[in-house]
Amino acid sequence: MTRQIAHRSHFILALLSASMLAGQAQAEAPAAPRIFYVDHDGGDDRNDGLSPTSAWKHAPGDVRFKNGTAKLFALGAGDTVRFRGGVRYRGSFMPRANGTADQKVTLDGSSWGAARAIMDGSDTLVDIRRCRSAAECFDNPNWQSIWRAEIPTTAKWDYTLFVNDMPMQAAQWPAVQAAEASDIKRFQTIPRAAYAALLAGSIAHPLPPGVAAGTPVLALWNRPNEIGFTPDIRITGSGLEFAGAGWSSASFNPYPDRDNRFAILNAPSLVNRPGLAAISPKDGVAIFWPTNPGTIRASLGAPRTGINLARANHMVVRGFSFTSFNAHPIIQRSSNIGNVIRDNSFQSIAQTTAISAVAVRDFTIFRNDFSNLVWSAGVKVHGTLGPVMIRCNRMSDITKTAITLTDVGNATVKANSITGIRGNHGNGISAYLDSRNVVIDGNVVKDAARPFTTHGTSKPVHASGTPSVHVTNNIFLSTSAGGGGLISYGSTPDFVVTGNFLSGPRFGMKLTGRETGFVATGNRVVGRVAITTKGAVDVTPDSNQLYSADGNGALLVQEMQKATVNPAACTG
Repeated sequence: MTRQIAHRSHFILALLSASMLAGQAQAEAPAAPRIFYVDHDGGDDRNDGLSPTSAWKHAPGDVRFKNGTAKLFALGAGDTVRFRGGVRYRGSFMPRANGTADQKVTLDGSSWGAARAIMDGSDTLVDIRRCRSAAECFDNPNWQSIWRAEIPTTAKWDYTLFVNDMPMQAAQWPAVQAAEASDIKRFQTIPRAAYAALLAGSIAHPLPPGVAAGTPVLALWNRPNEIGFTPDIRITGSGLEFAGAGWSSASFNPYPDRDNRFAILNAPSLVNRPGLAAISPKDGVAIFWPTNPGTIRASLGAPRTGINLARANHMVVRGFSFTSFNAHPIIQRSSNIGNVIRDNSFQSIAQTTAISAVAVRDFTIFRNDFSNLVWSAGVKVHGTLGPVMIRCNRMSDITKTAITLTDVGNATVKANSITGIRGNHGNGISAYLDSRNVVIDGNVVKDAARPFTTHGTSKPVHASGTPSVHVTNNIFLSTSAGGGGLISYGSTPDFVVTGNFLSGPRFGMKLTGRETGFVATGNRVVGRVAITTKGAVDVTPDSNQLYSADGNGALLVQEMQKATVNPAACTG
């Protein structure tokens, strides 16, 4: 009897062990990739999200997700989240994603419906109408052409007003087009002799009538070559005074050794042509002159990002239309690995950077469209040993730098097409500070103030790798009287410039003479080669074709302006 009980016990233990092992094997087996659906208009967070008819309203990682699992929900290797095409997603989310190099997690904006899904960074305004009198539109003499909109009490002057998905330019004096809004050459001059008064918060300068109404803003050029803004101003009979509080974009730090520059923004009286707007939070009103007086749809840019990749590894973001953002549409400030931004469009972005990345690893930005970025930059990557790949993007009408690398190692910027880059920092491509193993290859930059700039550092921040910037086989065409095709501000080690076409009205190439290990071979340079400090740096005719800015040089420019990026470089 005892022997039978013992035998039976061993049999039960064996069954339990087998069951536990099977359960463990099942738990450790990789889960099959899943497809989830998000419909911001018609979805419901109580659904399972596994079909178009049971779609979620919010994306995983959105704090507004209503079923309480948003912060815990993790997307696994091979998972896909499809967003309904043509639907505007107004929100911000930080997805948890644990993909692999072979099975990435995908946020897909182009596989459900005929149109792309829209990531919208603005909130709709509902109380909008034409001005009924001058009095209700700040006594603007153009009131019959102007519309007004009630704005939330939380709004600020630097939120951007979007009308039919186009950013309204903040009304500005002196008057400028949107592409020149941040060009300090268009600002008014504060003489160097008035530096003490400026430090004391006073600018003596005649101002246009009516600028005291609403919420006028002072824009002031500050060190180091930045524009700061403050609404903390008071209009006086001789100019304006400011206390210096509330500075944004740059701190109050004017130049003591040169003329300073200033402009007035956001005054309702300055709304004097289509495309301009002014926002007055204290009055709860924004006014604007629409470019098309037909159907008007207005929204206000909100201070929220679109997609934050800080918790995502090996994630692909593709097929979306990002529009009407007043903050970063895509941001990653973490050392997560393997994320890819591809085949998206970024349009009508204001006062921000479309893609901002810090400390990223194995980060790729591929075949995206960037256009109409007002007071904004395209791509900024900072503080990483990479690798980083920025390839085959099309970028146009940007009022800050299109692509900036700062303290970045192992980066390739290849086959990008860039045009129409203006403003105070209107550079096409820039590689700054401790840049290591950076390759700038096969890009076409036209109609830019400064197509390419670089500036090294005497204080390295990376622990490994060789500092170097290699610029090869690019076409850099400057159309700015103050610019040049390629400009070095010095201290860039192992700076190699090979096989490029460089052109500028004043300079084809401008160097400091402090570029160690500098090599220039096989370049065609139209315009003067300027070396500001005598040293070992040289650009010789026997290794490069050098032309003046006219004659054969002008013919070369005409030929090269027809050039485009090699399509073969952009497959994949």
